[in-house]
Amino acid sequence: MKKTFSRIIGGFLAILLAFSPLCPKYDAIASETTEETAPMPYRDLTSAEITEEMGLGWNLGNTMDGHTGFTPNETLWQNVRTTKQTIKGLHDLGFNTVRIPVTWGSMIDDENDYSINENWMSRVQDIVDYCISEDMYVIINIHHDGAEQTGWLRIATDDKDALYDKFEGVWKTIAARFKNYDEHVIFEAMNEVRGEGMSLAEENSVIMDLNQIFVDTVRASGGNNDRRWLVVCGKYNYIDSIVNEAGKFELPKDSAEGKIILSCHIYTPWDFCGNDGVKQGEYSIDKFKKTNVNEIESLKKFTDKGIPVIAGEYGCMNRMSVDGDGFNTADRALYLEAMNYMFKKVGIIGVYWDQGWYDRSMSPDCSFAILDRETGETIDKEVTDAMIRGYYLTDSLDSIVESPDVKEITEINVTDKLTLKVGEYIKLDVTSAPADSNDFVLYSTDDCQIATVYNGLVHGKTIGTTTINVYSQSGSVVKQIDVTVEPEETSTKCDEIICTEVIPTIAVDKAAYLNAYIGTENCDAFLTYYSSDETVATVSPIGKITGVGEGSTRISIVSSDGYSVAVDVEVISSENVDSITLALNVYYNDSTNSYWGNEYSDTTITVSESGQYTLTFDCEKDLSEEAIAAGVTSLTRLTAIYIKDHDVTLGNATKSPMDSCDIMFDKIVVDGVELTITQTEPKSALKSSGIFDTNDPINSWDGSVVEEVKCANNVVSFAGMEPKKIEVTFTLTNMQFTGSEKLPDAVIDTPETESETLMEFDTDFQTKAVIDEGKNKKGGLPVGAIVGISLGVAAVVVTTAGYIIINKRKKQK
Repeated sequence: MKKTFSRIIGGFLAILLAFSPLCPKYDAIASETTEETAPMPYRDLTSAEITEEMGLGWNLGNTMDGHTGFTPNETLWQNVRTTKQTIKGLHDLGFNTVRIPVTWGSMIDDENDYSINENWMSRVQDIVDYCISEDMYVIINIHHDGAEQTGWLRIATDDKDALYDKFEGVWKTIAARFKNYDEHVIFEAMNEVRGEGMSLAEENSVIMDLNQIFVDTVRASGGNNDRRWLVVCGKYNYIDSIVNEAGKFELPKDSAEGKIILSCHIYTPWDFCGNDGVKQGEYSIDKFKKTNVNEIESLKKFTDKGIPVIAGEYGCMNRMSVDGDGFNTADRALYLEAMNYMFKKVGIIGVYWDQGWYDRSMSPDCSFAILDRETGETIDKEVTDAMIRGYYLTDSLDSIVESPDVKEITEINVTDKLTLKVGEYIKLDVTSAPADSNDFVLYSTDDCQIATVYNGLVHGKTIGTTTINVYSQSGSVVKQIDVTVEPEETSTKCDEIICTEVIPTIAVDKAAYLNAYIGTENCDAFLTYYSSDETVATVSPIGKITGVGEGSTRISIVSSDGYSVAVDVEVISSENVDSITLALNVYYNDSTNSYWGNEYSDTTITVSESGQYTLTFDCEKDLSEEAIAAGVTSLTRLTAIYIKDHDVTLGNATKSPMDSCDIMFDKIVVDGVELTITQTEPKSALKSSGIFDTNDPINSWDGSVVEEVKCANNVVSFAGMEPKKIEVTFTLTNMQFTGSEKLPDAVIDTPETESETLMEFDTDFQTKAVIDEGKNKKGGLPVGAIVGISLGVAAVVVTTAGYIIINKRKKQK
């Protein structure tokens, strides 16, 4: 029977915990790392070693890169919040690298040294920690900020100095956050950047400047960043841009010798891989040879010199088979087996593009997805099996056939016990039979806090015991290894661990740092961390505690040579929220003024019950400085006007605190002209991701709810008008906040005057709705921040008539 150690701390760690002192508790709570946090041990690997260990890779696509007008959100482009289970499932399928595309966008504070919204940065770090927990390699980048050349990372800009300054500042912030991680964290400078009206050499020239700034900035940021592996690219990540002499591409100079990886993307041939408008023809290895082999082999120009190359994106989508009687699963498997065979042959790290969503009930869904994000299981086993087989077993392209018969492994020979030291890596001696099997041996661990394994390489992480599972890809054979991790030997034993910040209580989904370090002088041990119950709280390799569920857990801080202290942590539920703040947003798609940003009104409403409300966007006062500087003056050349949870927009929340809410648009007025509404019944205001985001009343993708608009190329304009102001009146019904009873439907009057907004109180002093005219565009707290009826006294006067008066404030920029 399979042994489970997920909640049982075995061996040495149990003994240590029994006698471990508790760290002293301090009142302060750390929100980010400090210089006291010691860097993790770092292995200096060769290019061949890093390529081998990274193995097969996968993109967490459409997730941290999803955005609206460069305001990112994890579940905006797909619906599943990433979990540790998702990443473990991927690992156990045979993958060992995760690329996390990240759009930073509006989370960057241009006026504060390019700092990044803490909630957004912390969430990126959480997902990095999921990967690092399994000793998977993880790549963090700047993604859509430059990919469409509609964000700030625009290489065709006339103000290169401003571009270079921001690029340096953003990477300085990212590098500082992850500087103490080990070699498993890799930075990627940018993604698919190109400039309109520029030659290849001119584009590469700016990109090479950015590559150099990236390398210099990371190297100067301290910790392990002075030798971290860094990924750079040429124009649009095209292979041609780095192999074609006309591109004049050169690698950046680097103080760390041999630590640069080159990136390219491969979607060849596009008609098969990604063009859902082209009918698929029959696919074959002969076609693959004609379209892919020479292109991939051109990268030997670098790998033969010991320069690692990563195919940061590749893949092919699910479509109908050529005869129309099913999906093209067999063709996809054939293509991906061939791609991974070529990657292994040339020495390339392939990272499959997976955009998250899929729906096999569609015919077809045209999805790249191979992993079910909710379960962590493969969607099409034939496809993922072929990828693993192609990389590790296939010996020639000619041996690849469509839907091969799998000759299962019948026997796996491996030791049943293994003992290693903390920090030690041991390669298992594994053999299997029959020798001509096209089945493959895979590995997993029951407790990745104690030990990890990939492709037979076991790493002892902290003192304790666990089980490693060795199994055939087909599932025909499973063997188990009892693993014991012992303390390492050090010249000077650790006898003191100091916690400068200890957090006895945190809320679910919140995080804080222990900031622990070894106080023993001249001790060369390092710290490891262990949570006794990861369903309550997890702890990262650098001591970041994240609340997972209500309850208590003990966090052990253990030196690699065996000294330990413990921290008891209680995780409490997040406060129940019984209101939501809404704003009217305008998402511009303005190629005339080169502006593709998301704007929102300075006037927001905080709603706690069903009723009728009005939101306004006025270009005279609501446009940001960036939009005004670009030349935007009216509500034209846009993608959508919609209502959204303002806390989600600002990055203060990842989803809305509601289980249900319906919306009916009642009245839409543009520059004083009332438009014709076509909506006939209420619809949900919540997306499947749980975010209050209406998509409309104006939308060029899904359709508008008014007649007086026209749409072309996903740009919507008001027929014959260039309006400055839109007022949207709507009714919310069926409102239920998470954890609360369903609220009764009611209509709320919100009288306004020119100088002030008056909101009526119920006799029990519960706010019905509040208008706040002081939102800060940079994402800070609003002037007169409102929680229930708690308001800054300077902003509010409670009159004898029973009204709140919120003074109008001049908009801050």
